[in-house]
Amino acid sequence: MDAPVEASAPEAAGSESAAGRGKNKRRRGGERRTRAQGRYLMCVHSTHDATHIATLEGRTMVEYTVAKAADETNQIDGNIYVGRIQNVLPGMELAFVDIGIPKNAVLYRGDISFDLDDVEGTSSNDKRIEQMIKSGQTVICQVTKNAIGAKGARLTQEVSLPGRFAVLVPNSSTIGISKRLPDGERRRLRKIIDEVKPDRHGIIIRTAAEGVTADDLARDVTSLAEKWAAI
Repeated sequence: MDAPVEASAPEAAGSESAAGRGKNKRRRGGERRTRAQGRYLMCVHSTHDATHIATLEGRTMVEYTVAKAADETNQIDGNIYVGRIQNVLPGMELAFVDIGIPKNAVLYRGDISFDLDDVEGTSSNDKRIEQMIKSGQTVICQVTKNAIGAKGARLTQEVSLPGRFAVLVPNSSTIGISKRLPDGERRRLRKIIDEVKPDRHGIIIRTAAEGVTADDLARDVTSLAEKWAAI
């Protein structure tokens, strides 16, 4: 920075103008007040005992994960599997499901999703678990709770896929917006939900969607729908 010097009135005015320009430059280069947007970059660093994964949006890190070998069977909350029903226990209203880990996971009756046309009768509330699923049947399921002690992981067939700005709920009519968002922002997002919602699937708008454009939200939802199609 230049050393201060004395100046006459016109020169002082010029100095004030220059100072103003300097402030404007500093303001332009100051702290970002809006949510960072930009290209996504995933950085992966592997060591002998863990894998470190950092996800960046522009220059901002938005997610950091440490994955260890033991996590493949212990920390599986949110994972989606094609499981095979090992046995059904009508008295306990649950089924044990093989999802490829040493301990079978548990699927309770209330977490089973099925088509009414596939079972006898008309009311889903009257169905017993043995009418909904059979031993040897394969099911798409998602882990909702990791295994604890002697208890296996808990499963649900109500799958959801979380994205950056939204959560996709396949084969559902669910529509929701995070309650943490301001009322004005909720109204804005509600207007664009119909534009981005895929057919036959529900979506829930996350808190991170505050301030994002309809195009950004649409890209996120489209990516999730493509992922579900692959599943």
